[in-house]
Amino acid sequence: MRVRPSRVDRWLAQAFGAFLFALIAWPGLASAQDARPLQLEVFVNGATTGFVGSFTQSADGRLAATRKELLGLGIQPPGSGDAEASVVLDGMPGLQYQYDEPRQRLDVVAGDERRVPTRIDARGTVAAAETARTDTGFVLNYLAYGSSVAKMERPFLSFSGGSAQLDARLFSPYGTIAQTGIVGKNVNSASQTIRLDTTYTFSHQETATTTRVGDILSSGPAWSRPIRLGGLSFERNYGLRPDVVTAALPVLSGSAAAPTTMDVYVNNVRTFSRDLPIGPYSVANIPGLSGSGSAQVVLRDAQGREVRTNLPFYTGPSLLQEGLFDYSAQAGFARYNYAFLSSTYGRQPLFNASARYGLTKDFTLEGHGEAGAGLWLGGVGMVTNVFNKGLFSLAGQASHYGGKLGLQIYAGFETRIGSLSLSASSTRNFGNYLDLATVTARQAIALNTVRQDTLSWLDQSEPTTTGSTTIRDPRPPRSIDRISIGMPGIFDRSTIGLSYIHTEQRGQPRSHIVNASYTQVLGKSTALTVNAYADLGPRRDFGVFAGLSMPLGGSGQASVGATHTRAGASATVDASRPLGTEVGSVGYRIRDMEGARQSYRNGAISTLTPYGRAEVSGEHTKGSGRVAAEFEGSIAAIGGGIHAGPRIDDAFAVVDTGTPGVDVFHENRRVGRTDMFGRLVVPGLVSYQRNTISIDPTKLPVNAHVERTQEQVVPASRGGVVMRFGVEAAPASAIVVLHGADGKPIRAGVKGKLGDAEFVIGHEGRAFIRGLTSTNRVTVELPESECAATFDFKPSESDQVVIGPVTCQ
Repeated sequence: MRVRPSRVDRWLAQAFGAFLFALIAWPGLASAQDARPLQLEVFVNGATTGFVGSFTQSADGRLAATRKELLGLGIQPPGSGDAEASVVLDGMPGLQYQYDEPRQRLDVVAGDERRVPTRIDARGTVAAAETARTDTGFVLNYLAYGSSVAKMERPFLSFSGGSAQLDARLFSPYGTIAQTGIVGKNVNSASQTIRLDTTYTFSHQETATTTRVGDILSSGPAWSRPIRLGGLSFERNYGLRPDVVTAALPVLSGSAAAPTTMDVYVNNVRTFSRDLPIGPYSVANIPGLSGSGSAQVVLRDAQGREVRTNLPFYTGPSLLQEGLFDYSAQAGFARYNYAFLSSTYGRQPLFNASARYGLTKDFTLEGHGEAGAGLWLGGVGMVTNVFNKGLFSLAGQASHYGGKLGLQIYAGFETRIGSLSLSASSTRNFGNYLDLATVTARQAIALNTVRQDTLSWLDQSEPTTTGSTTIRDPRPPRSIDRISIGMPGIFDRSTIGLSYIHTEQRGQPRSHIVNASYTQVLGKSTALTVNAYADLGPRRDFGVFAGLSMPLGGSGQASVGATHTRAGASATVDASRPLGTEVGSVGYRIRDMEGARQSYRNGAISTLTPYGRAEVSGEHTKGSGRVAAEFEGSIAAIGGGIHAGPRIDDAFAVVDTGTPGVDVFHENRRVGRTDMFGRLVVPGLVSYQRNTISIDPTKLPVNAHVERTQEQVVPASRGGVVMRFGVEAAPASAIVVLHGADGKPIRAGVKGKLGDAEFVIGHEGRAFIRGLTSTNRVTVELPESECAATFDFKPSESDQVVIGPVTCQ
């Protein structure tokens, strides 16, 4: 039988428990009662912090504060712990203090290791990435090409072929569907159409991720090989977030003994200035810190004393910021005969994945894996900054296929010492090393039935003799070694370049190619160039080129050169000017080559029209000639209109002013003039970043009204936006001169109304009033009363209408 305790028993047990708790906790409670709170003005190393800190003083006189409070005062507490945990100042390494009770002041002496560094982002206050905007629309880029040939036995021109390269995309806030293809015909074949890529792309800006479905290209580190797939790709895309710095830029750090002004010079150019308080500091994201060089930090105190520190740096895009994670993954089926057949896909699923992680600012870890079609491959690699002198890369991959193992080792190093730059890399394969590029290439060879003569129209040339195509071993080369050196020459304004490439391919002789180049600048802009190469392998090939280039005025350039190889000698004369970005610009290129075995002449002239780029070219070789013409442009459907313009590769805007002949500017650079409908297509916008579009109001009609002349937009990748500037070409408006009942102009600053629309009276009683009709009544709020005035209005298309004086009474 269970005995139940009585009410008295339970009361005695509870009382006894309370007595034991009080007995145990009493010393701590007494100690807490003895500790008193203090609010003290804090000075660190003789300088005020500008803060009053909260402390507690125990019965034995020791001071303590929470970790959060100390960090707020610029004091770094030892170890780690909860923000509200109490830390005793006495005995803290690197810190001493003196409590001045009469003045309620705490003087702290702390070393740099006990100070919280002043952390500065040289970019200033970085706002979060703005949400990109895209409207719904359609773009078709096209390149139409046609050519005619004349031969010695047939001196008249005859059609030889034509083609059209098409790039269409349908974009919206929900993603982009893109389709590319080629349509072509020559005299010996019927018209052919080849589908290239069909892809749906969606990017999520907040998470910086991009998803692609359709025809994709796998990605990976430098020591892997890509393949074409039909399937799905998911990857990190930091291009969506311009506010995130991915490169591991150097951080400049030091300590200031007094209030100081800091200037940072990168390669002798001042890029950043800032006032610093006393104590340690660190400055991140300094402008200009890329590649290699030297940064000089100049500290200048109030007395003008300077301390200069040189800090060499070396960085590159292969190094990630500490803590950043970059990845990509693809899954699908291999695509064969790309650009030859529209749709040939494998039947076995393939997988590809890569990742990079910034372990520290000087060490990035890499990983890569492939699987499918009986292949398993995995590899790891790393990139590290070697004492700010260069980047060292090391990677290894192992594969398993058909019961056989293989191994690949990759090593690379790049550096810059003064004005000398050096890069070197080596790849070695052992055993039966294979990757997906090899496996899919083998399958493509087995499936390939395409004959070269059926596809000759692709390069708009005469059909070639039918014959078997040489098939090379698709396996990776056994070894590839590269060394490249750049340095200044003996003479002023000269440079020397040296390179060496060694390859060993299965079934082929080894290749040892050495290349040397020398450039000497003569005068202001004339340059002499000498380039020589030699293959030291079994082929024993060699060649030498010497040339002289000079400006022709504007952006034009001319050059003359001579070449000598085992095939003979030749001389070449070139003249060219690139096509500008403004409508109406003209570009050209001319070449004349004379050799012992062959002579060749060609030329082309191009111009940029409001609707695209037009080019006419011609060439002549021994016994034949060719004339060709091409036009490249785009058609965009957006905002209820269809617009023709230059090629649109990325984001674009359609500027709608409602008025023809208005100049439009992109980042203060004139890009064109609105057409007869008052619209202009502006290509070349930078996606996910602010783009400033403006119009020239001086080209508007004198009686036009415009709400704004400048607007900023952040477009999405390959999307389009419509920008309406609210130009009212012939508004129902006038300048009305208003007088009071005394016959004098109403004073400036007084407000009036036309219906619900307000206006302000300016000097001499003149007011600009919009929304007028044939008969109008306005009211004016005078200081002592309200008056009204009526007047008639008749619009004018060419002049600003002025009415009055009108009496307000």
